[in-house]
Amino acid sequence: MFLAIALFVSLYGHSRAYSLQVSDFLKDYIANNEVILSQKAQSQLAESQLKIASDLWETKFQLQPSSIQSDQKYTLQSNGSSTTFSNTRSTLTGKISQKLPKGFDITLEGYKVLSDNNSSFEGTEKELQATLTMDLWQNAFGIQEDRWIRSAEKASLAEKIKLKNVIIEQCHKGIDLFATLATYQELDLLAEQKFESSKVSLDIAKKSFSQRLIRNIDLLSAEADFLNSQTEVRNQKTKTKYYIDQLMIEGGFEFQKNFLNFSEEKKSSQLSFPNDLINTPKTFSSDSWKNSPLSQASHLIHESAQLSQQAARYSYRSKILAGVS
Repeated sequence: MFLAIALFVSLYGHSRAYSLQVSDFLKDYIANNEVILSQKAQSQLAESQLKIASDLWETKFQLQPSSIQSDQKYTLQSNGSSTTFSNTRSTLTGKISQKLPKGFDITLEGYKVLSDNNSSFEGTEKELQATLTMDLWQNAFGIQEDRWIRSAEKASLAEKIKLKNVIIEQCHKGIDLFATLATYQELDLLAEQKFESSKVSLDIAKKSFSQRLIRNIDLLSAEADFLNSQTEVRNQKTKTKYYIDQLMIEGGFEFQKNFLNFSEEKKSSQLSFPNDLINTPKTFSSDSWKNSPLSQASHLIHESAQLSQQAARYSYRSKILAGVS
């Protein structure tokens, strides 16, 4: 395939002043490729999960108002009469908790009586308490959080490597599509040249037959060549049209516009495929798989899964808290 492309480019590529470059196509092809866009979304999702896992400074705020009404009934022993006292007490409790790295939490809690219609009631009017706690078992010294973060880091890196690999794969696919169409365009030209030659040959054969210079079988042979070349042109243009449609779909709006404008101006849409892409050496060694993006991504995903599994095991541990206030 590439040998044929190189041959056609060397014969025709430099003789045409007007051509569309593969770089013009690839720019829009990459920007509109669904496979690449999907992998980009996966990479962004993994990055978001890493940010969530790395956020060790989570803050929680809680505000709880309450109102309590109580009725107390007293009976006098002297005359047996009873008296009922009603009391309404409104309070406000607030708590703010700040998560810290390495399994520490600091909590500031406040309590205040807003109103109390029974002045004789004895109790705490306001209270402020600060507490520093540390998990000694489930997340001792942040061991569980550390595994979640490392797992998210490896998963994020794996998705980035997979994205690079997908871009490379889709570039190869795009270049192959572009090169195939460039080849079919050259085959179009050859088929048209063959058709024109067979047409000239048929005209010569008709004149020669009318002058009795050739036999009838020679004329029939020239007619058959003409019909075959005509069919070949039609079939070749059908194949080329198919790849043009594929290129227009894959290339995106900007490439379609450039392609159509180019066709309108030049009455042709010749594609240019650079020799440096054709002649790039392809090497493969036994260590290629170990160093390949897919192998690296696979290894990172495996490590990420192991760390997630280890972190999940710590979730089954009971929390043992130690703190000072």
